[in-house]
Amino acid sequence: MSAGILYLHGFCSSPASWKARSLGVAMNARGLAERFFCPALSFVPNEAIAQAERIIDSVAGPLTL
Repeated sequence: MSAGILYLHGFCSSPASWKARSLGVAMNARGLAERFFCPALSFVPNEAIAQAERIIDSVAGPLTL
């Protein structure tokens, strides 16, 4: 199984940023779109952490942040 990627954008960014979209396109081109996670993070730090933790807990196999 290929490692997944959890892309955590900055607090002034979003999944629509150029870097996030480019990485998503590259993962899709390799047939790994389902292993790319780039959530729209909350602006509240504790909620953003909780969002990331939920994804980490739900993913089977290796995950790179």
